[in-house]
Amino acid sequence: MLWVEVSHLKCSYRLGLLLICDAAHIMFLTGHVPINDALQGAVVAANVLSPTLKLGIPVRERDLTKVQRQRELPIRFIQWMQARAQNAVFAQILNEPRNRVFTVPQVALPLLRASRLLALPARLLSFGLCPPHVQARRVYQ
Repeated sequence: MLWVEVSHLKCSYRLGLLLICDAAHIMFLTGHVPINDALQGAVVAANVLSPTLKLGIPVRERDLTKVQRQRELPIRFIQWMQARAQNAVFAQILNEPRNRVFTVPQVALPLLRASRLLALPARLLSFGLCPPHVQARRVYQ
């Protein structure tokens, strides 16, 4: 039997170590783009840590905490969406007679009728809840 789990570390860092993406949390493959998660984690880490590192100042624990806090909500949101989607699909597979054809979950029907709504879950799963952007900063010495 295959064990499927969604989880995350309570603390994804120690001084000198920062875990992002799959090293910090476990996700379903359902509706997930792992490379986007990895890139977003790297962007947040760069935005938070680079100003300090450019000045030659050691990274502090509060900097690492800030990286984790900025990634926590988007990751938990994707995990929540994945769990709902996976539960809806597996509930039909496990509870229906074997000869019955798979049907679209009732919750998805409004999405299929409205093209603008149909793009929303794809956009959320592709780009995340609040995608980070690289913050270019100049550091003057």
